[in-house]
Amino acid sequence: MSSEVARLAFFAGAWEGHGKFLDTGIAQPVLRVEGAFRHRGHWLEQRFSWIEQGEGLDVLEATRLWGYDAAERRFVSEWFDSRGRRATVTSPGWTGDRLVAEAVILDGGHRVQARETFVRVGDDEWRHLAEADTGQGWTLIEEQTLRRVG
Repeated sequence: MSSEVARLAFFAGAWEGHGKFLDTGIAQPVLRVEGAFRHRGHWLEQRFSWIEQGEGLDVLEATRLWGYDAAERRFVSEWFDSRGRRATVTSPGWTGDRLVAEAVILDGGHRVQARETFVRVGDDEWRHLAEADTGQGWTLIEEQTLRRVG
């Protein structure tokens, strides 16, 4: 396993939580995340499913691969979802219990600057915040709290 990518081991395993996913119109989706190391530990793969509660169930799925760019000394991530969006993400890594990442989201021909903040809350819980800058400053677009389930 890559020693740098091993610093992301906290995200391995199964997680579940709730939160706001503002750009989908889904009010309080259930979020499930499965994280596992792949390709001899050089990549951490995360698979996400947001499941809408109530009638007309909708599922949004995404896959994220985390790796490490030794030349740039940064974590790198590519993210793809079931609505055709993708993002390129970079981060210098953890500062205490916080990992902040800068992202460029490509959505239907539009480029959106974004930033994600991951906060460890003990060994079995984390929070995720995502903000986007659409030209009028940073706006919260996602907020979730996840707990380890496996």
